[in-house]
Amino acid sequence: MAEIVKFVYVMIIFLSLFLVSIHINGKPLSLNECTQDYDCPIEMCPFPFQPKCIMLKNLSIFSNSGICSCT
Repeated sequence: MAEIVKFVYVMIIFLSLFLVSIHINGKPLSLNECTQDYDCPIEMCPFPFQPKCIMLKNLSIFSNSGICSCT
């Protein structure tokens, strides 16, 4: 019986940590979508790097979007 209670407590703690870790600054963690380089937020990259829009041509033929990455 005690093992079941401990297991439930551990699962609650684990799930709450997982839910907290997917939120950064109150916003859900997600990829920044872009169509051009200026769509990427400047503050996403540390100093020597610049944000660039990387086009994802293989995901969809009709999509003209990409994701922001630090280069």
